[in-house]
Amino acid sequence: MNPAMFQQKNHLSNPLTENNVERVFYVQPGPCALFIYKKPKRKDVAMEFINSAVDVLQTLVIALGAGLGVWGLVNMLEGYGNDNPGAKSQGIKQLMAGGGIILLAWQLIPHLSGLF
Repeated sequence: MNPAMFQQKNHLSNPLTENNVERVFYVQPGPCALFIYKKPKRKDVAMEFINSAVDVLQTLVIALGAGLGVWGLVNMLEGYGNDNPGAKSQGIKQLMAGGGIILLAWQLIPHLSGLF
């Protein structure tokens, strides 16, 4: 293939870019070159969406658990400062629940992408 053809091939204005084309087949050399584009299957696109949704869900659940843990830590320290055993107990429960939610999100949610 001569350099002019290569340059012409690379500067084609085509809406199919490298992001959404799986393979490009170069069929015929010369001025009437034919390019066949094979788009990815719809199932691949759906799996990408599901994997992205699982990642977002994992991030949100971890953030929720971290918020609960911080709230529990504040309640626990407030209970120690005021000599209030009820606030200390509540704070420890919230802190442990937040840690449990983080652990659950970290270990269990990634397995959701394998269900589909």
